[in-house]
Amino acid sequence: MLNYLAAPTPAVRWGCLLAGTIAGLVILWGGLQPALAPPGAFGLDKIIHLAAFIGLGTLVTLPWRSVRGLACAVAAVSLLGAGLELAQGMIPDRTASLSDWASDTVGALVGLALVLWIRRTARLAER
Repeated sequence: MLNYLAAPTPAVRWGCLLAGTIAGLVILWGGLQPALAPPGAFGLDKIIHLAAFIGLGTLVTLPWRSVRGLACAVAAVSLLGAGLELAQGMIPDRTASLSDWASDTVGALVGLALVLWIRRTARLAER
């Protein structure tokens, strides 16, 4: 299983990009709904942001092998979070938050770290 994720085939790459696009659209849609604002008590909203963007970061970095591709994927996810926060500042009952964007970016980086860990583990298992 790890080898399949460590060196994804073109079909897996396209599948991850499609799933990442769908996940990104769902996150964008949910983030722009006034009634779906996560509760801020106990930092729960930061945990929700982190979890959503770990998943998204994993999906969009998995297809890329080059450092440039990985960096662009993480940057794209971070920019999605920044754009979402800017848009939330213009929606009634929503607020823009720099700390939410930080959680989004950290989530993207954790997703990248997860992909790199999977690849390293697969390489070590091959030995």
